[in-house]
Amino acid sequence: MVVAMSLGAMIVSFVSHTAMRRVGRRVFMIISDCVLILGSGLSLIPYPGSFIAARFIVGIAVGMNSSVIPLYIREISPDSISGITG
Repeated sequence: MVVAMSLGAMIVSFVSHTAMRRVGRRVFMIISDCVLILGSGLSLIPYPGSFIAARFIVGIAVGMNSSVIPLYIREISPDSISGITG
């Protein structure tokens, strides 16, 4: 049950950079947020199978965010510290 989130993040992290370039960073972050909301809502169902699926879906959102958030932080930070934050 613990490995479901890591497995979802690992699978998506391989393709997330390509998908982000295809749809754009802003749309990719919105999709990631929707996936996270779906996984969080699914975790409220009191069955073990749905909880494992919810952790896998949240892991997908984590994998998506791990590729887009560093780029976003680098964009919004001042030029003097953008290399340090990115």
